Amino acid sequence: MMENPSITELATAIRPELRALVGTQAAELDARLEELLLGIATAEQEILRLLHAAPATREWSYAFLRGGSASGLREAGSAYFPMAGDGGEVLPDTYACPERTCGHRWYRRAVGQTVPACPDHGQVFVRVNELET
Repeated sequence: MMENPSITELATAIRPELRALVGTQAAELDARLEELLLGIATAEQEILRLLHAAPATREWSYAFLRGGSASGLREAGSAYFPMAGDGGEVLPDTYACPERTCGHRWYRRAVGQTVPACPDHGQVFVRVNELET
């Protein structure tokens, strides 16, 4: 984590995020930040005024300046407190073809993943107990 990042560090770090933060205004804002960073007008107050105009860039900037990471957010490990005890194994959800004759299986790695269909039978996989064979 950066210790008291400067306004110029803020301007440099936020540039790759502008499209996601302000959409179509990103190119204009990026060009102006580039001018300021290249020394045409290096006043940190001008950078702050520019980034303060849109709510998304303002919040991102505040998070960054309060000691966040280069992404503008607090470091992931800064509020980590390990749970008591030993962790156990977590198995992924297992899916199989409903026909069960082809042996195709699929393992969900994230909740948002769409369950695919069996390449042989075209039917959407169904959730099964991994202990079933």
